[in-house]
Amino acid sequence: MSMKGSIPQKKIYIVNELVSLLLKHRTVLFADFSAIASPQLQQLRLKLRNLAILKVAKNRLIKIAFKRIANDEKIINEIEKFLTGNTLLLFTNENPFTIYFILERNKVPRYAKPNDVAIDDIVIPAGNTGLTPGPILSKFGACKIPTKVQEGAVWIIKDTVAVKRGNIISADLADILKKLNIKPIYTGIRIKLAVSNGLIIYPESLKINLDEYRRQIILAFQEALKLCSGIVFITNESAPLIIQKAYLEALNIVHTIPIMIPGIIEEAIKSAYINAYLLSLRVKI
Repeated sequence: MSMKGSIPQKKIYIVNELVSLLLKHRTVLFADFSAIASPQLQQLRLKLRNLAILKVAKNRLIKIAFKRIANDEKIINEIEKFLTGNTLLLFTNENPFTIYFILERNKVPRYAKPNDVAIDDIVIPAGNTGLTPGPILSKFGACKIPTKVQEGAVWIIKDTVAVKRGNIISADLADILKKLNIKPIYTGIRIKLAVSNGLIIYPESLKINLDEYRRQIILAFQEALKLCSGIVFITNESAPLIIQKAYLEALNIVHTIPIMIPGIIEEAIKSAYINAYLLSLRVKI
């Protein structure tokens, strides 16, 4: 696309810079940074300084830069859907999952405001709230949180899901959460989309449950170890199990068919003695 004529040199420079960064990096992540303050953004720049380059640009200029290098019209059309509001671009040659994980870990918790959307189920734990009975009881009732008054304080009777993920947080619930010092909302850079090696990746696909992956890896290792042991496939990990299994099987054979070899004689004598003793009990000798 031509950018000659009355187009300011600054815009031409920005587009050229974006094109250069796109050509030098395998992955670009599109993010909304409207929820964070400037100091928090600067901290993220420092944490990502060896992993990614962060650039803020107008959506129209981002689109022009992509059109210069992208051959796939479908990718451009899909990207355009997410070019709304303030856009921060993160250029990286790292795995996009790594960048997403770092951004998620650096989100800052805050109190909920009325009409905030719950990012996860919000659970009010059972126990003493330390709150004095009064108007707050009607707010607990409005939020369907079971309470009782005990020892001059409001107690939550049982763990209660006050609002489910994706639902709106009411004004009453926001007030309750603040009084209980619960900060369920996390502010930070929100990834809208990632493009890696020409592949579009949506944020829900970038979110990894590390505990679940860890469990699956451990399970896969255990199953592989069991298979190696069963088919006698020797590796550094399976060798001790295979040797132990072979030793126990050999020991069992020796006990069944007495073979007089060094190191086994004692076991064979013990086994013979036990068998003789058991036989004597049966025939009452």
